Parts: sequence; C-alpha cells; structure tokens
Amino acid sequence: MLTSGTIAAIILIPIGTAGIALSVVLLKKSFSQNDPEDYWIGSGAVALFAIPMLILPLIGLSLVGFSGDYMAYKPVSGQVEQIASRQIASGKAMETRYVFQINGEPYGVDDTRAALVKSGDNVSLNCVKEFVWGSTNNGYACNWG
Repeated sequence: MLTSGTIAAIILIPIGTAGIALSVVLLKKSFSQNDPEDYWIGSGAVALFAIPMLILPLIGLSLVGFSGDYMAYKPVSGQVEQIASRQIASGKAMETRYVFQINGEPYGVDDTRAALVKSGDNVSLNCVKEFVWGSTNNGYACNWG
C-alpha cells in the first residue's frame, strides 16, 4: 500500500522530468537559429518551464525521503499489552490517538474503533513510520488491517 508522499513523488518526478526535456528542446531550437527574437523566446521558455520543473523532482524526491520505512505500510499483529490514549491538536480541533503496545513497541491508532480494544486482545494493523520533527525515535501511525 502506497502512502500519499510516495504517490505525490510518483506524479511530480515524471512531470518535472518532462518539463526539463521540453525546456531543453525549446532552448536547443532557439540556439540553432540565429534569430535573436527566437533566442529570447527560448530563454523565456526555459525560465517558465525548466526552473520550476527542476524544483518539482527535488520536491518529489524529498517526499520519498531516504528511508523506505516512512513510505511503506508494514503489517503488525499481536496481542495488545497496554493501551493509552492521547489528545492531539488537529488544526482547530482535537483528535484522540490510541496507543497500543504490541511486543514492547508503541503503535498509534487514530480510529475510534480502538476505544473498544482491551489489553489481551489480538489486533492486526497496517502501520507506517511517522516522521516527527526533532524526534530521534519516530513512532508508527496505524490503520486497521
């Protein structure tokens, strides 16, 4: 299962690459002719297409990150050892995140069905590592599996 960052990168990288290729073709065409007007049209095309298109693939690559842990769901199943809940700010509202401890590892679940789970219940989750600024030990955000 792909995450939204991976999907965005899959879309942005080819668009950026195509834009760069188009800009190179237009610039080459303008340089091959000796007409100064065409030169400026080609240069303008590069300014309009190539510069933003150089940035799009970089954005796409930064969304993918350097570790696949943040872009791929991993199935987690096991017996819930401990349950806790946290209130998390979400814009102007608050959301409840339930934290299950499974095999000694905490997993966050945003689904309200998690309120019905008790210690000792077996659960199956699909989890993706969640990036938190300034944290050295990022946790997992999970959905029901």
